[in-house]
Amino acid sequence: MYQRIHTHLSSLGHDSFNCCFLTSHTGSIHFLEERRLPDTLILRHKTREQSGVCVESMHFREIRDTTSVEFKQALRVYSVSFPPISTRPADRIRNMIDSNGDYHLYVAAQNHFVVGISLLYVFHSLKVGLLDYLAVDSRFQRKGIGSRLLQYTVDRFLREISDPIGLLIELERERDCSREEQIVRRDRIRFYQRMGARILQDVLYLLPPQCGTNAEEMHLMLMPLRTICSLSKESVIRYIEAIYSEVYGYESRDLLDATISKLPNEIRVASIESTDETS
Repeated sequence: MYQRIHTHLSSLGHDSFNCCFLTSHTGSIHFLEERRLPDTLILRHKTREQSGVCVESMHFREIRDTTSVEFKQALRVYSVSFPPISTRPADRIRNMIDSNGDYHLYVAAQNHFVVGISLLYVFHSLKVGLLDYLAVDSRFQRKGIGSRLLQYTVDRFLREISDPIGLLIELERERDCSREEQIVRRDRIRFYQRMGARILQDVLYLLPPQCGTNAEEMHLMLMPLRTICSLSKESVIRYIEAIYSEVYGYESRDLLDATISKLPNEIRVASIESTDETS
């Protein structure tokens, strides 16, 4: 049973828009836009942390000039937000933005200072995107900036592809890490679940090595933008193959073959209830 929800967001004196969502009892979000976001979105709200930092306005927009101050600020957020094993060199991010129109950098900025980033790769022929990275400066977390930046990213993705399947998301599993890191990873999974993401069940997804020689086993999730209960084995193989080749430049078939060998013929798209073993 799906429920239609209308949400009105106002920029208090600037442009405003209406969005329509379809939500199911599982919490999956389906965007049925009535009006698209402007290229630069201004969201005004006021919250205060214990530190006394007050956020009064956030600007959301795409950055394509890799010589700009904002791009350098975005790289700083990127570099401090993820472990080296999960990141690509900054020069590769810069080169991809410069040379590939399918790769997009979106930022959340306050007073022209970048506090959040989103990196999106669009696979036009497959009708999916990869949410490559999403991060918010630790000083500005838990203010709703991440969810607003993700919503803005989804809207920009909807401009790129008509009738899209959804956004793919790579997330670290909760095992083989410290207790503190385990909590961080669980919180990250819950955030994406709240935003409508679902796990691709029984998919052994191996992240190509970014630092060192070992691949990392990850969750592969999907934030569906249409009603989806399952995906075919062939579709998932095409998605992973495209990610390896176009995003990571990883042409060896060893990781893909390891994934294919364990894939069921039909991959369910379902809620994740902390599927990793915690022992």
